[in-house]
Amino acid sequence: MRKMFFGVLCLFILAGCGGPTSDVAAPTVLTSGIDRSNMDLSVRPQDDFYSYVNGTWLETTEIPADRTTTGVFRDLRESAREDVLAIIQNLAAEPDLAPGTDEQKVADLYNSFMDTERLEELGMSPLWMRSISSPTRRKCQPISPAAG
Repeated sequence: MRKMFFGVLCLFILAGCGGPTSDVAAPTVLTSGIDRSNMDLSVRPQDDFYSYVNGTWLETTEIPADRTTTGVFRDLRESAREDVLAIIQNLAAEPDLAPGTDEQKVADLYNSFMDTERLEELGMSPLWMRSISSPTRRKCQPISPAAG
């Protein structure tokens, strides 16, 4: 009985070890992730490794006039900034946000900042301070040059 059980078990194992089926994708060849097109292969690495690794990139990449640097991390930062701006603008366009939620607070802050007509109307009045002891407002006093 035991021999028959092991024989059937071996038969199932061999049946499961069939060749690859058509649904299984062929394995992909992994690459190193190093972009050799930016390397200057005319320079020997032992002579100047920096120029060997970055030479072609340094010769072909132009830094825009309004920047001091460029690269993938700057591009990533710009992309993230644009994504966050899109999220905030979508929130600001939502008409019915639940009161007191973070989304509503962000939308209100953005909308108040972008309402330039209201800002022009208010002028300098938002610069008034509230006194702790009095509910009335008092105007901030400018610092005179003679007091210094």
